[in-house]
Amino acid sequence: MANQYGTKVWAKWASNSLGFALTLLEKPNLPWDERLSHSEAAIKSLNIVKAELEEVNNVIHHKTKAQ
Repeated sequence: MANQYGTKVWAKWASNSLGFALTLLEKPNLPWDERLSHSEAAIKSLNIVKAELEEVNNVIHHKTKAQ
């Protein structure tokens, strides 16, 4: 499992990446392939955060069952 600091960094980066991708949708002069590139980067970072959150959830679930 990633450490807590690393997860927070990825979450912040994913949030920024998503915000940037959404902002690019409003740029009428920006080529669509560039918008797509930023959108795909946001998806990748969000998937990393999702995987880490699922891992945290599994740890919590196992500790809850152990009690």
